[in-house]
Amino acid sequence: MLTRSRERHARGGRTRGWVINTASMLGLIGLANGPCYVLAKHAVVGVTRQVAIDYAKDRIHCNALCPDLVKIAMIDSLIPTGEYEKGLGG
Repeated sequence: MLTRSRERHARGGRTRGWVINTASMLGLIGLANGPCYVLAKHAVVGVTRQVAIDYAKDRIHCNALCPDLVKIAMIDSLIPTGEYEKGLGG
């Protein structure tokens, strides 16, 4: 919705537009035991890429922020003990 609203506003050609979506590092890679979350974040990255291609000619830029994992209870339940510190964000 936000992407569509911003794109309509910027399409007049008088200005540039920027769309920033928030995904996750897991939108770029996978993670065992987290298929729904990974699927949703891959979808955000895919839509971001498609919007960037479709509206580049109108000077509307679209990017996705893909932050690293944050050590919270949900992540602790998905990643085995000690693995987080070995390279998934430590």
